[in-house]
Amino acid sequence: MRMTPGEMRKVLELCQYPGYTYHLSEVMYESPYLVCTYDEPNGMTGKTEQRVTRRWMLTPEITPSELVETAFRCVLTAMEQRVREMFAYRGRPVMDWNHDVEMLVGVCDRAAELRKQQKARARG
Repeated sequence: MRMTPGEMRKVLELCQYPGYTYHLSEVMYESPYLVCTYDEPNGMTGKTEQRVTRRWMLTPEITPSELVETAFRCVLTAMEQRVREMFAYRGRPVMDWNHDVEMLVGVCDRAAELRKQQKARARG
């Protein structure tokens, strides 16, 4: 049985995590999607800002149990992102997901080249 957006909102109203607010949107896509908002200090400025989680697409066939699980995953993923942004090694956020993928390809290429050079020196 398909849930209507109104039924989905009723399920989401029953989901709670301190500091997080659930939102269901239908504006951009054919299928509704879920996001959460929460307030958090900006790591660079210290100023508290509203953050928005990634979008979680919801299929029309989603069950109430699956929607609750998705709401839970939304918070978990947002918290993981916060940890990744704050975790540092040698003062740098090495686990942050916000790195540009093309930049990461360049880093991988450079690391592979350095490994080749190290192997060549070890042999020679």
